Amino acid sequence: MSCDVACDPKNRISCYTENNFNGDETIYKADTKSAPPGRNTCHSIDVDNGEWLVYTHDFYQGTTVLLKQDYYTDDASIRGNIRGNGTWDSQARSARPVRQHAITLFDKYFYCGATKTYRESNNDAQMQDCRSFIIRDGWWKLFPLGRYKGEYKFTNGIFGPGEYNLPNIVFRVRTRTATKQFYSFDPHMLDTPKAHVESFKGSLQYQGPVLWNSLAADQRKLTSTLAFRKKNRL
Repeated sequence: MSCDVACDPKNRISCYTENNFNGDETIYKADTKSAPPGRNTCHSIDVDNGEWLVYTHDFYQGTTVLLKQDYYTDDASIRGNIRGNGTWDSQARSARPVRQHAITLFDKYFYCGATKTYRESNNDAQMQDCRSFIIRDGWWKLFPLGRYKGEYKFTNGIFGPGEYNLPNIVFRVRTRTATKQFYSFDPHMLDTPKAHVESFKGSLQYQGPVLWNSLAADQRKLTSTLAFRKKNRL
């Protein structure tokens, strides 16, 4: 799937030059890499619809503020939503909505810089030095190589809805790969252990997960033995 995921046309955020939504108003409805001339000052924000990332510098740089749909009446209420160690200097120089029902990759820490967004599996989701990502819906798995190959040693690679910075995940070790792939995760699947010798594939430890994962998705979701027996007419 293409990474060009359009934002919701209903998204809307208003920045005001004074507290309590007074003064000049600047409205944003989509990705804006640079505020209009003379409209950078921001002391209160009304997030009318959507979830927004607001930055203190142009081109989605500087301090990041993540704002959900709500009223932010002054600098203190805005400052409470800073991501990272930056400071809010009452400047909203760029802004963009967070894509929902998707995973968004960023090439800078704390959701700054360039992005790529996906809503479906992609076996070649390339980003040079992915540093942070936001998941809004579903479970996704990360791979270090193309075509869903390889695995990371620091984690099982599975992430649910939330906000992630790679330095925290990899214990501040720089990521060594430029390509990362993600797919929707099924929590009802079992991990199949690696078979280092051919004879291990005949064991219950190996065959159990293989047989379970071969069942239809609705069968794996059953929560009782009785329901499973009825479903399979045992």
